[in-house]
This record gives sequence, C-alpha cells and structure tokens, in this order.
Amino acid sequence: NKIVMSPNQKYLAMIIDVNNNERPKIVVKDLADNRILNCQFFSSSNCVFSEDEKTLFYVKLDDNLRPWCVMAHDLVQKTTDRDSVVLEESDPKYFVNLLQMKDPQFVGVSLSAKQSFRLSMIHKNNGTGDLKGQYSHFEVANETDFIVSCQKVKKGIVLIQQQPHETSVLFVSHEDFVRGLEEARRVDQTISSGDKTGGRLETFFKSKKIYSVPGDTLLTECDVFEESVVLYLSSGLRPSIAQISLTDFCVNNITLDQKGKKVY
Repeated sequence: NKIVMSPNQKYLAMIIDVNNNERPKIVVKDLADNRILNCQFFSSSNCVFSEDEKTLFYVKLDDNLRPWCVMAHDLVQKTTDRDSVVLEESDPKYFVNLLQMKDPQFVGVSLSAKQSFRLSMIHKNNGTGDLKGQYSHFEVANETDFIVSCQKVKKGIVLIQQQPHETSVLFVSHEDFVRGLEEARRVDQTISSGDKTGGRLETFFKSKKIYSVPGDTLLTECDVFEESVVLYLSSGLRPSIAQISLTDFCVNNITLDQKGKKVY
C-alpha cells in the first residue's frame, strides 16, 4: 500500500491492494471537502499528480503484472471515460515507473530492464483542448551502461549504475536536470521519426559520481530517501552499510557482524 499527495495537498491518492493479489487499485480523496472521488483505477501500480493538480498520471499493469502503460486522468471532469494513453511500452523486458518533477511542464517516466535503462518525459503542450491533446512524451535517453535505478529526490535525480567491475551512485542536480530536459526537448523537436534521441544520459545531463562500490563487493539492496542514499553491501561473509548524504555527499560506512550488529 502507498499514499501519494498532490503538490498543493488538494488530493490524496491511495494505492491499495484490497484483495492481496498484487493488482492494487488507486482511490483518490479530495481533502478540501473530505470526499472520495467517484473514480477508481484498477490494476495500477503507481501514480503522480501534475503540478497544477488537474491531471493524475497512473501506471497500468498487464496480465503478467508488468507495469507497461501510463494513463492520464482528468481530475476536473472526474470521469474515467476520457482517460487517455500517454505512453505504452510493448517490450516485455521493460518496467514502467513514474517520477514526480518540480518543473510543471514535465512528468518523468523511467523504463528499466535488467541491463538497460531508458528515460522519457511526459510533456505538457501549450495548446488547449481535451486531455488527449494536452500531453505528449519524448525519449530523453536510452542508456545501455547498466543503469538499474532512477529516482527523484529533493535536490535532483539519483541513478544507480551497475557495471561488470563497479557499481556507482550518480547524482544529477535539479538545475542540471532541467537544463538537460530543455536540450533533450529541443533535440526531440528536430527529429521527425526514428530512434529519437537514443543517446547516453551524459548527452544531456551533467552527473556527479558520489560513490563507487568495488567489484568484489555485492550491492544487495538500496534505499533512496529525500536527502540520503543507503546501500546495503556484502563482501565475503561481512555485511556493511554505506550511508551517503545528498547534502554534502559525505559517506558514513558501517561494518556489521554476521548477526547484523554494528562492529565499527
């Protein structure tokens, strides 16, 4: 179960697995009048609100429980009959996830596979009209260097890059990210068809490597918070934890014994 708040706290979205069958539904509550909206989104794994709180983007699951499709719901009309498909991913290797952006013109979409990663952006068009005509998407990067995770945090974007001999944590500041989006959007508009941008992340974004895991150390798990990243590591029989601050990029290394207790 998960709770998602709209930017100005007008709406609250609740992602609930009622039947415990891994097919959660999304229920939206209007916090102004404490009322549940007359719309439910079944088999949906994730959602984000647009910055103006007029649209809810949500991810649909296919028959195999793969997140594959981004839909847009008009919160003003409050009916699912007009929901529009914004992005579809037909390749079964990729799993779709949504990223909340600070920029009101964009909503991020990460598409992750075992050894590759793609980043797309849902862009709000300047024109008016129905919901279907308000949003489009473009591919920012097609990264094949083992990017396995992309998460939005308070001050930017955190990327986990796993290569054969090293695992790295990369950070892109919010300012550099917005500049990269503007450049990617400009390039996309000059390409009428084909592979779109399809380049590396470095094509548009200036990233900073904030931590490297040696090749003989296994990254078993990773938690990304608003102001820190926590890596759970294992080298031989000795587990450890690396806590990385996203404020000053200082690293706190903690070694554990086999029972998970702190050694030093």
